[in-house]
Amino acid sequence: MAKAVCTRLAAKCEWNVMDFSGLLPALVAGKIDLIPENLLPTPERASKALFTREVIYNPSAFMAPKSWTGEFENKALQGKRIGFIKGSAQQKMLAEKVPGAVAVAYDGIDSEVLDLKAGRIDLILDGRMVLAEKIARNGGFDAWQISGREFFVPGLENKGSVWAVRRGAKEIQSAVNDTLKAMVADCTYTNIRKKYVAVPVVRDEPAACQ
Repeated sequence: MAKAVCTRLAAKCEWNVMDFSGLLPALVAGKIDLIPENLLPTPERASKALFTREVIYNPSAFMAPKSWTGEFENKALQGKRIGFIKGSAQQKMLAEKVPGAVAVAYDGIDSEVLDLKAGRIDLILDGRMVLAEKIARNGGFDAWQISGREFFVPGLENKGSVWAVRRGAKEIQSAVNDTLKAMVADCTYTNIRKKYVAVPVVRDEPAACQ
């Protein structure tokens, strides 16, 4: 997606690969101008960077077998075994939002999917994008479903992920925003997205593009 933005802007972009933890410090230090990474717009980051428009809307949701006929509200989830990744935001979401469920921790989502297929857990809680990718590789939506109920990091309800721009570089922020908006409108965003993710991941993705 970032390469497509550079091409549209006829910009000569230089790519710097670094650890995730080093991205924001590099941006603050002026070593880079843009972080094309899916970042939640937290208040801490807002004090150090400018944000682009939403690039991905990826709330957490449940993955369940197609045969699941229960609701996804708390009453139906009492006592159900729900998988999550150790140390993830979903762990806190389950504890706060679905206290009656039985939380089952995993090191990775592949192990979760295996246990879900074997009936050892009832549901998985993870980001919609991750779930859609796993569903595509495990029989598709004829075998699995994603809940309509969505979960968010506390304090960032209904927020999508963004890219970060160096503070003071408002011209870059504006150019990237205009380009991303145009790419969404003319289906370029969708065409790139479909190579990796089976479901729409921004809220203004045109139905005609999907």
